[in-house]
Formats: sequence, structure tokens, C-alpha cells
Amino acid sequence: MALALFLALAATAPPSVEAAAARFGPALVTVRWADAGESAGFFVASSGTAVAVVPAGVSEVVIELAGGARRAGRVVVRGAEGLALVELARKPDEAPRLPALAVAEQDRVLAPEVWLVGLGLAEGQAAPSLGGLRRVDPRGRWRLDLPLGPGAPVLYEGRVVAVVVERDGRTASVALPASRLRALAALRAHPDQP
Repeated sequence: MALALFLALAATAPPSVEAAAARFGPALVTVRWADAGESAGFFVASSGTAVAVVPAGVSEVVIELAGGARRAGRVVVRGAEGLALVELARKPDEAPRLPALAVAEQDRVLAPEVWLVGLGLAEGQAAPSLGGLRRVDPRGRWRLDLPLGPGAPVLYEGRVVAVVVERDGRTASVALPASRLRALAALRAHPDQP
């Protein structure tokens, strides 16, 4: 299976990880909370809404921007598997225009031979990697050949198609498709909806 995936991926030209880091890296953040926990994350709105993986019970966070500045933030909605929207605290006179990643408008069935770009963080810097989709498990989670930690975005054609929720060994990760992120945004917009 691994050899077949390698041969299939080798048949197509991979995207440039350097270009991905330069283009999308400024939207990456580190989200920290009180018990020394942290998650990678990324802005999805230029007003300061970011995505991260946060444990239950956490409401106050610190968001470290790509340049190293730290700002207070709060969890505004969290899903069952820890995927959360966090909001950067803004000063009343501040209207930040933060770099944000676009989220795919609909989920696509991606073949294993499609190159995906994962954007992790290493010492506060974008650490891109290339890989592919191994399979979709019965819970609808994506098993990826990408060495990423929780909160890392997974991109295809410049859009977020999944968000990593857990690392799976040294070279793999488990991610939720973008539809779960869109569901969180809808829940935030309409909290009274079931």
C-alpha cells in the first residue's frame, strides 16, 4: 500500500512546500492555555477568528501570532473532537487585518495520489510537509500520511480541506474534513440550532 501511494504521488508534480510556507505561514498561530497545553492553529477570518484543537473546559487562551506577539483570546465554540473556534481579543479602536486561510466550500473525495500540503509549526515557524490521504475511517476522519500535530491545516489547491486533531505515530495524523469546521462556524452563527 505504501509503495503504491509513493508511486502514485511520484507520478504527479508536488506543490512547493517553500511557496506554501511563504504564502500561508503568516496565518498560522500557536494557541496556549493554562495547564501548559498548546495547539497549532490558523486564522480563518481577518478579524481574528482562528481554528485550533482545545480540550473541554478551556475557555481562555493566549494566541501567539506568526511574528511572536502574544494576545489574549477566548474559545467561542468547540466541537466534540476538540476542534474549536477561538477569537483574538481586540482593543476597541483596533481593526486588525490578519492573514487568513480560505476554507474549502465543500468536501471533495480526494484520491490517495493527490498531494496535500500540511502546515505544522516548529518553534513558531511554518513547517510544511507533503503527503496524501491514506483512507477515511468509519467516523469520517481522514487518516493522512502527514507528520502533523493537532490544529494544523491541511491544504489542497490553496484551501483548507481538513484540520488535524491528533498525531498518529511519527509520520501520520488524523484530521477532520472541512465540513466539520463549517459546522462549527454555523453553530457559532446560530447557537440555538440543534
